[in-house]
Amino acid sequence: LNKPLMLDVTLGSNSGIKLPEISPVLLKVSKNIIWLNLSENEIADTDLSILKEFHNLEKIRLDKNPITDQASEFLVGLKKLNAVNLNETNITEKSLNILAKNPNIKTIYSWNSKHK
Repeated sequence: LNKPLMLDVTLGSNSGIKLPEISPVLLKVSKNIIWLNLSENEIADTDLSILKEFHNLEKIRLDKNPITDQASEFLVGLKKLNAVNLNETNITEKSLNILAKNPNIKTIYSWNSKHK
């Protein structure tokens, strides 16, 4: 390949696959992943620690997972991230304030989460 390959990766909803099981494979191509959909897969906050290696990630869907405000700490440092879907999660206003510290994040979806 002469051009960089950019990947859109989706873990199908309710797949039964745990993120730690596929992390080694994702980490091998992490620099190429620009869109990551992990919605509705019982993703835990601690599972997201691998995101620090996703330097080109632009969009992520974490909706319908039992994540909390701790997850925002793994997201805020992603320099190219511009959209985050946190619908139907356990995040609060604290997460929105943390994510606001990243000027590249333009869109945060948080419908039906715990924030007021």
